[in-house]
Amino acid sequence: HSFPTRRSSDLSQIKDIQFSYFGTGVYNVKPKKTVTLDYFLRELISEKNKTVYEQIAKAEADGDTGLKAQLKQSVTHVYTPCVLIGDYKPGIKEYSDKDKYKEKIPWKDYAHIESFTGLLVVDFDHLKDYGIKASELKEALFAAYDCFIVVWLSPSHNGVKGLISIPKASNVEDFQSYFGAIANELDTIQEFDPTAKNPTLSLFQSYDPEPLIAEHFTTWTKKITKPQPQQIAPMEIPRGGRTSREKEIVLKSIATMFSHVTSANGHDPLRKLS
Repeated sequence: HSFPTRRSSDLSQIKDIQFSYFGTGVYNVKPKKTVTLDYFLRELISEKNKTVYEQIAKAEADGDTGLKAQLKQSVTHVYTPCVLIGDYKPGIKEYSDKDKYKEKIPWKDYAHIESFTGLLVVDFDHLKDYGIKASELKEALFAAYDCFIVVWLSPSHNGVKGLISIPKASNVEDFQSYFGAIANELDTIQEFDPTAKNPTLSLFQSYDPEPLIAEHFTTWTKKITKPQPQQIAPMEIPRGGRTSREKEIVLKSIATMFSHVTSANGHDPLRKLS
C-alpha cells in the first residue's frame, strides 16, 4: 500500500504529551504515574509481554471471553491518553478490597481531570464477526484520515485502536463535540465503540510490532454543537371577544393543520399550533 504524505504537525512536536498511567486492572482509579506519548508508543511495540498478548489473541479466537478478560485485567497496563488526571480531592474515598465494586465517585472521573491532551481515542472490536480483517481496517483508516497519529491492533488482534489529533478541549462537553463529529464519520464501520466519548475511559495497552505511526499529521477540527433552541417571536394577544364565525374559522384552520402533522414532522407544527 502507498500511504498519503502526512502534513502540518510533526510527531516530534507532540511526543512529550503527558497523560495518566494506572498500572494493571481497569478498577485502579488512582494514577500511578504520568507518562508521555513517546513512552506509550515504545510500550506498544515492546516484546516484554508478547507471550501474554498471544494468549489474549488465542483466547479471543477460541471464544474464551473469561480467560481473555482475566489476562487483560492481570497483565495489561491501563492509560487515559485523552486526559491528565489531577490530584486527589478531599472527600472522595479510596477503594478497598471489600467495597471496590460498590458505586462510588472514583478518582479517575470528570471531576479530577487536570487537563486535556489533544488526543482522542477511537476503538473498533470483534471485527471478524462482521467479516472485517483488523489488519486491513488498520491500514485503511491510516490511509484515509491524516488526523491519525497512530493506529494499532487491539490486544486480541480482532480489533483496531487509534489516536487522533484534536485541539485541546476546554471541558468534557467540548471534547465530546469533537468525538461526535468523528463518530458521525466512522460509526458506519461495524463495532465502532461510542463509549470512547468518555475522555477518562480506560485504554488497555496492546502489543503490535507494526503500528502505523504518522511522522506528520493534521488536526481534526470538526465539531458537533448542540442545536440552539428556536427563538419564538413574541405575539400580541388580541383583546375582546370573538364572533362565532371567527371561532369557527380558527377551529377549521387548526383542524386542517393537525391533519398534516406526522410522526416525522410533528414537533414544529404542534408548537406553532400552541
